[in-house]
Amino acid sequence: MTMTGIYRLAFMTAVPAIYLLAMLPGDSLPGVQLWDKLQHAAAFFLLAVLMERAWPGSSLWRLRLPCLFAFGVIIELSQAMVTYREASLLDLVANGVGLLLYLALVIGAVGLKGQSGGRA
Repeated sequence: MTMTGIYRLAFMTAVPAIYLLAMLPGDSLPGVQLWDKLQHAAAFFLLAVLMERAWPGSSLWRLRLPCLFAFGVIIELSQAMVTYREASLLDLVANGVGLLLYLALVIGAVGLKGQSGGRA
């Protein structure tokens, strides 16, 4: 199996795993928990990395990030439909932060590569 195939398998495993974890009954602790938002950002950052490696020729702006953000929306809509979970706009924001951090790293890496003559 090629490295691309391995990344595709990892991505295709991570998506349902993240969805399943998001839909499991959670603790009903009130308020915004920083650790929860960090987990959201980290999960979507990881998905962005895996998607980049799995489909390296696809457009970051037109395909990858919108699809991943839509996945976050699907999770929140799913949570709104069950009694034991609660949808959260702040979770969507945290997902977006993870995607934007990934984007910033990609843009930074491309900038460094251009400045070093392709040796980044």
